Amino acid sequence: GNPEQEVINTESDALVSYLDHLTAEQRDVILLRVVADQSIEVVAATLGKSIAAVKSIQYRATRQLRDVLEKKSDLGAT
Repeated sequence: GNPEQEVINTESDALVSYLDHLTAEQRDVILLRVVADQSIEVVAATLGKSIAAVKSIQYRATRQLRDVLEKKSDLGAT
């Protein structure tokens, strides 16, 4: 097939596997903020949460994803 599409599919699979490390709530926030490119206000309204709660969830989710990525790169380095 198309090499570009294969890269996108591989990246999508990788993203999905990383999202498995998040809670459902964290996954929702990341998908809405990053993938759907929604503002914090829109995400808060969509999920019925305060802006502060969404910021907190996003912070924890990105920290969790960073930890997962660092562990993965550590494994690749050995």
